Order: sequence, then C-alpha cells, then structure tokens
Amino acid sequence: MQQQTPARANASLALLAAVGVLSLALYLLAFTHPYYLPRTYAIVPPVDVGKLADYSTEAGAIYFGAVFVLFLGYLFAWLGLRGLDIGRRGLAVVLGFGLLFSAALMLVYPITAIDLFGYVARGRVLGIHHANPFLHPPSDFPGDPTAPYAGGWISLASPYGPAWEWLAGAAAILGGDDFLRNILVFKGVVVLAYAVDALLIWAVLSRLGPQQRLAGTLLFAWNPLVLLETAANGHNDVVMLLPVLLAVWLLVGSQKPVTLVLRSALALAALTLAAWVKFIPLLLGLLALVAIWRALPTWRERLGALLGGAALSGALTAALWLPLWPGLDRLMVVEEAGRVLFSPAALAVQALVKQGWNVERAAQVIGQVALTVFGAIYLVILARTERGAPGFAMSSLAALWVYLLIGGLSFRHWYPLWLLPLAALVPHPVLVAGALVFSLTGELSPAYYTFGWIWWGPSIGWDGLVAIGIPIVFGLPVAIGLIVWAWRGWGRR
Repeated sequence: MQQQTPARANASLALLAAVGVLSLALYLLAFTHPYYLPRTYAIVPPVDVGKLADYSTEAGAIYFGAVFVLFLGYLFAWLGLRGLDIGRRGLAVVLGFGLLFSAALMLVYPITAIDLFGYVARGRVLGIHHANPFLHPPSDFPGDPTAPYAGGWISLASPYGPAWEWLAGAAAILGGDDFLRNILVFKGVVVLAYAVDALLIWAVLSRLGPQQRLAGTLLFAWNPLVLLETAANGHNDVVMLLPVLLAVWLLVGSQKPVTLVLRSALALAALTLAAWVKFIPLLLGLLALVAIWRALPTWRERLGALLGGAALSGALTAALWLPLWPGLDRLMVVEEAGRVLFSPAALAVQALVKQGWNVERAAQVIGQVALTVFGAIYLVILARTERGAPGFAMSSLAALWVYLLIGGLSFRHWYPLWLLPLAALVPHPVLVAGALVFSLTGELSPAYYTFGWIWWGPSIGWDGLVAIGIPIVFGLPVAIGLIVWAWRGWGRR
C-alpha cells in the first residue's frame, strides 16, 4: 500500500483530473464531433462507422489511434491508483469524470452496433402497442414511426429476458414518438445502470479491500470499452450486470446468521433478475449456490437460504414471465445461441468447411465439442468455488472467461464488458490483465473488420480477415495473461 499523505492524495487527484480532462477532450474530438447523434440519427437504413466516415483511411486511423490512446490514459490512471485510498473525494473524481465521458458519448451515433435501435423498436411493441415482444417483432407494426430505423432487428422478436423488455417498454413510453428522444432515453437508462454498477463496485470493495476500492471503481468506470459500448452504443449489458453486482454486495453483508441467510436468499433472487435481463448470468447460479453453501455454517441456515432464494426467484420469475411467456420454442435466445460468429469456435468451423464439411454439420460438431470442454472446465471451477462473495466473484470471472474463450459460439465485441466489474473485485492479476487487454482488442475489432474489409478484403478475402482477426482478439489477452502469470512465478523464485 502506498503511503497516503495529504500531499500524495492531492497530487494523485490532480493527476487523475488531468488524465480525465485529456480523455474527455479525446472522446469529444474523436467520437462526439464526427458522429454527432442529432445530425446522424435519422439516416435510413442505419449505418456503421465505416459508412458514416466513407471508409476513409483517416477515419479508420483516428478510431484506432483514439481508442488506443484512451486505453493508455486509462491504464496510467488505474496503475497510479492501485493501493491508494483517497476516500470519497477520489470516488467523486472517478465517477464524476465517468459521467462526463458518458454525457459526451450519449451524443454519439451507435457507430459499431445498432442494437440500440432494436431496443427502441421492441420497447414500443410492448410499451406503445401493448403486444408481446417475444411473439411480435417490430415488423408487425409497419406504421410505427421508428420502424424505418430498426434495420435488421425489424423482423426479429426479442432475444432478451422479460426484465429487460418490461424496462424497455417503460423507456419507450417516456420516449414517445420521437426517435431521437427514444434513443436518449434508452441511453439514459443504461448510463444510470453504469453509475449504479460503479457505486456497487465501490461498496463491495469498501468491505473486501478498501485500499483497492478507488482503483477497482476506475477499472470499470473509465474503461473505454465500457464507456463506448454503454453511452455511445447503448448496450444493455450494464443493466444485466447491476443485479450481479448487487448479489455480490449482498453476500458481503452482515455475518449475523439470520441476516446472512436473508441476504443470501436475496442474492439468489438478484441473480435471477440478472438472468431475466440477458440469459448469460444463468451460468453463475450454481457458483452462487456453492459459495453460499460453503459460507453458511449449519444445514438449517443453508436450507433456509436456498429455500428462501428459490421462493423469491420463483415469485420474480412468475411476475416477469407469465404475462409474456411465448413458449420455449419461440424463445429467440435459442436461435441466437446457435449462431457462430467472430469466436474461436467460428474459426474452427471455417477450417472444417475448407476441408469440405457442410456448414451446418461443422457448426453442430464444433458446438458439441465446445460445450463439452466448457462443461468439464466449469465443473472444475464449481468444485473449487470458495465461500462467500470473494469465492463467487472469482469463480464467476473464471467461468465467464472460459465461456468467452471456449463455450460461446457467437462473440460480439462488447462481451468483454462482462468481465470488467468482476475483475475490479478480485485480486487475480492474470485474469485482470487478460480482461483489460481483451477489452482493448474487443473494442478495436469492429473497426478492424469494418475498415479492414475495405483496405485488405480484396486481397485476402473475408475468411482471411477473420483468420487474422480472431486470433488477435482472443490470443493477445491470453498471451498477456500468461506473461503476467510467468512473471509472477519468476518473481517468487
């Protein structure tokens, strides 16, 4: 831990503020100015960063350079704060700048994914047209004023959970018939969730490791991928992560048996809520059960927590799903889970296709192998899950890492965001270093595929572009993690 004199604290805050000001200027110059939302939101059909910039070499270089420099500033700030606790003044600076970054990026067109436009269109299905978004895609309402902007989402029912669709319906009501206002309302929802996520990280670390709470909060709140994918692109992943972090916070509460049982039951209910935003937290349920089971000393307390959690989760599930349940065969998440995109599994499928395999058969075989390997590693993680909040957070981070590397057939560039709140909570340098690099390669990947297709596509083709891109996006984080692991092992000699 660094010596925390008033002079050091003031110098650290001044340096942090300087990095914040420079980062804000770069966000404004590289993203808000060229992709200003009020000037671009009404383009039909929706476009991406390449089309907005006319695929210019200058725009591609600015995107790559800006993201890289923002990450360097972010890493500099994080490394400078590790082990330094300045109290709430530090939190005010970190979260204050995080909200300033978010305000600037809320005025950016969703340049690397238009999922936000789908949120708006489906939110109106429930909130305005009073129909079930799991049964009725936005195309069922062709007269809706937002329909022209939905792009490929126009004909798709919801792939998310009911908790998100109820929230989206409420946001659509606030947005009214004005598409720009809808975009800003939905962005406001996810930025609010981002701020609560940051506060929960601070609250958890205040109990688990006060000397790391400022650096841990910044690790999440200033990460350029988190900011660009939340405030600029409007992804709902931070909404999903909020109940996950709430569950961790509940598990670090009072050690009084009755209170601990209640908080454990509420943590299980919070994870259920997270899964009904997006389904990925279903992977974390068994890990939470083991962590709770090992934290509670008696069978009576264990059964009380599990039965209470089951009752609360069941009631929550019934309240959210019963009005909207479409039938298992109509859940779009099943179809989404079977897609093979931008993942190591996709690279394996591509290799089999080149050997003459049918695409569907290759995807099926690779999917089965990936699921088997992931399942085996998941069982090891489950068996090694330690008690309470630290054990749950560590095992959840490890399980999500393995899922992204092996178990998931489809990868989207913002998925590394799932790792960052948990990486902020655990003192595991290998997983943390890998997560930070993964967020960098993930955020650079859409520009690589977008501009790279124009620059290098004619010579190497799409398959060649993917064959280079996927190993970099996934391999570099793994390589950095292994280097950190080897370095620490060497240092112990």
